[in-house]
Amino acid sequence: MDTPIKVFTALEKKNLLWRVLFRCLDLNHVDFSDADLRGVLFDDTSLRGCDFTGADLRGAIFLCCDLAQARLDRAILFGSRFPGSSLAGSSGLTREQVEYVLEHGGIFVTQASSDMEALPEAHASR
Repeated sequence: MDTPIKVFTALEKKNLLWRVLFRCLDLNHVDFSDADLRGVLFDDTSLRGCDFTGADLRGAIFLCCDLAQARLDRAILFGSRFPGSSLAGSSGLTREQVEYVLEHGGIFVTQASSDMEALPEAHASR
C-alpha cells in the first residue's frame, strides 16, 4: 500500500473539512486520518488507498465512490451511507462496521470480480 499523501494540516482536518462537497475528484491515497468529516458528501470520487484512521465520518455520504484499499481503523461511521460505493480490499473495520456498511449501500467486491464473493469476514477486524 502506498503511503498516504498529507494534503491537509492537522488543524485543517479538524476544522475545515466538515460538510464539504467533493465531487468527481481523484483523491487517491490522501491522508484523512483523525479528520472531522461529519456531513461530508463524496460524490463519484476516487478515494483508493485513503487513510481514514480515526476519522469522524458521522453523517458522511459516499455516493458511487471507490474506497478500495482504504484504511478505516477506529473510524466513526454512525449515520454515514455508502450507496453504490466499493470498499474492496479496505481494512480496519470491525465485523459490526462491515455489516453497517453493507446495510447502507456499500459493497466489498469489485465489478470485475469473477467469483463475486461477499467478503465481510475477510475485511472485518477482530
